[in-house]
Amino acid sequence: MGQSQSFAFPAFNKPIRSVTELLSPKWTLKDSATGDLNRDQRQDMALVLEYADTVTETRPDSMLNTGRPRILVILLRDSNDQTYHIAVQNNAFILRNGEGGMDPEPYGGISIKSDVLEIDYQFVRSSLSYKFRFKAPNFYLIGASDAGVSGESAESWDFNFLTGRARHTWNNMAKQKGSEHVEWKQIKDRTPIRLKNMKKPYMLQIFPDVYI
Repeated sequence: MGQSQSFAFPAFNKPIRSVTELLSPKWTLKDSATGDLNRDQRQDMALVLEYADTVTETRPDSMLNTGRPRILVILLRDSNDQTYHIAVQNNAFILRNGEGGMDPEPYGGISIKSDVLEIDYQFVRSSLSYKFRFKAPNFYLIGASDAGVSGESAESWDFNFLTGRARHTWNNMAKQKGSEHVEWKQIKDRTPIRLKNMKKPYMLQIFPDVYI
């Protein structure tokens, strides 16, 4: 078992022609998605790389996790040649195996749809997703959804950081009708949130006692 003090993340900062240039016996490709992220009619890529060995990491919330470190890498295709440049490398935001609670694997997947990068997590009784869009030179959080079930109660939040509004829904599943409640709240802090600065999920506070 590796130790956190002997482990170091690689720094991907040079243009590449192929994803294989980022891979090695220690770093393998766990997941990938392709699509046009910067609206230049070229196919960009989002990758999740996973370390081959088990490492004990101190995570951004100061919790220790023993698992395989993961890296999120966003590659934008150069409009002038056949290379990709690294737009984002985030070493913390992709949850590791062991951070999912009752089901230790929380990672759900990444996708690119209509120039939006989506990152999903799935837990035993809840789900969490984030949406990011490119506005040069950064990727920004434009939306997030959090839904879960506790006992007989279901609750969900949908955040739109472009409009600054959040939809909060909750209901009692034991009741057949009239149990759903909906409220809209204004997101007061409209400071743009960059993907490269995102830490571990559920560390970003939006309202009192509401985190994504």
